Amino acid sequence: MYVCRLRIALAGSRISDLAEEISLLLEALRMNGQICGREFAVEKRKSSCIATILVPEPAALSPEHNNLYVRDTLKRLEDNGAIVTHEPAMQELQYLGTCKCAHRTALVLYTSYTSLESPIRCIDCFGPIPLYRIPRLPGVGEYYDIVCWQSNYEDCDRLQMNCLVLEKQALGQLTKPRSTLSLQGRRICRWVSQTTNLPVYYYLQVAQDDAPAAKCPSCGRDGTAQNTSDVFRYRCDPCYLVF
Repeated sequence: MYVCRLRIALAGSRISDLAEEISLLLEALRMNGQICGREFAVEKRKSSCIATILVPEPAALSPEHNNLYVRDTLKRLEDNGAIVTHEPAMQELQYLGTCKCAHRTALVLYTSYTSLESPIRCIDCFGPIPLYRIPRLPGVGEYYDIVCWQSNYEDCDRLQMNCLVLEKQALGQLTKPRSTLSLQGRRICRWVSQTTNLPVYYYLQVAQDDAPAAKCPSCGRDGTAQNTSDVFRYRCDPCYLVF
């Protein structure tokens, strides 16, 4: 990821008059995969504000990646006299590079409570793929379902890691192939597969007391060894699961 400073300047008026539109712009960029995470530090000045954000690639804020919602919000800001610019993005300290594979054999839907990157990963290099590089379904203008699933997954993962509140319930969402969270994620895998023409696997955590680990948690078949990531060791092709 890269650190970027997004500047919204408004001559002759208070920037607070456009606070709602600025929030809508940040949210639209997030739902389009152009910025990572869900918390943004916004510095308020008299006639401008500066948002410090994380982006997946240096050119993530390029207009070519803007969807309808980003363009509409930018237009409303510009119609109110705002000028939106951004500084060149600088590499973040714990940079995880995006996938650079010329040909991908499959994708994985994966995140964790510490992840900020896109949850769409290349199964070959395990590098994240910015959401705006994934074709959308016809009539769907953003990646709302994926971003919401990612937030839900991270919240469940955080609860089970904290081990104090709702640990058992959160772990069930993460490890059961037919939990609400898993079913939501597996639906996303199917439509990403439909738009990319690639197999898309869902990462399912395996509880420590579940054995044997090589058996698919969904169908019970023997899993195929998968050595491209330290996160999972097996995949089940009939169920499109990695675990």
